[in-house]
Amino acid sequence: TKLLNRSSRSVSLTAAGRLLLERGGDALAVLEQLEQDVRAAGKEAQACLNIASIAMYSSPLFEVYRTLSQTHPEITLSVEQMSIEEVNNSVISGEADAGITLSFTLAPEGGYVVRTISTGNFCAVVPSDHPLNSRQSVHVSELHDVPQLALDPNTASGSFDVVQRITDATGNQTRTRAKSLESLAMQVKAGIGIVTLPEHVAHQFGEGCSVLELQGIDTNYSLVLFHRRDCENPALAEFIRIFDKAFPNSVIKR
Repeated sequence: TKLLNRSSRSVSLTAAGRLLLERGGDALAVLEQLEQDVRAAGKEAQACLNIASIAMYSSPLFEVYRTLSQTHPEITLSVEQMSIEEVNNSVISGEADAGITLSFTLAPEGGYVVRTISTGNFCAVVPSDHPLNSRQSVHVSELHDVPQLALDPNTASGSFDVVQRITDATGNQTRTRAKSLESLAMQVKAGIGIVTLPEHVAHQFGEGCSVLELQGIDTNYSLVLFHRRDCENPALAEFIRIFDKAFPNSVIKR
């Protein structure tokens, strides 16, 4: 189709050329907008938030997860339960956008932003046939020379001062060490010894055992949400916005 009239002195549009000029611009604008919409839709479909969490009996973040899902259906939320060491390593490597762990397992200078979710204390977990099984609580002095199990401090890079305080208070320096909470629970159920665990996980791994309040010693710790300062995932930013509404004034380290 001829679009231009050419002569030795001028060039002009044909009727077809004028039609293309008038409507072609509109069509190009539509195509450009369509391309932008397709790109945006692709990004929304790919929005994903990966959270690594220690295993817990119940998560205090259920309401935050629910709000994120309701207000941002385009974000795929993945919460994977891992060991303490795996949680920390996943956040450090960037495989997870954020982690949920125990405050004393984090390195003091880890380059994280840390927010408190809740606080708790350690409990004593004893097998079902143990003499302490019927008790609701136990004083730390009663655990002298009782075979005890403990989490190996080498499973994380943080400070295990609270675990050491329990060891010192019970006078038991020859504890059996385990690499994971799951391993500790198995050994308790096998009758190898008792274990002192943070209350957030004691009930999770104390099924079939008795969980006793531990008295006579300060074992307070925090359950925390942490992420790297350089994480730029927009889904994490939105999650943090919702989290901060549910847990105001929770930031303990930037």
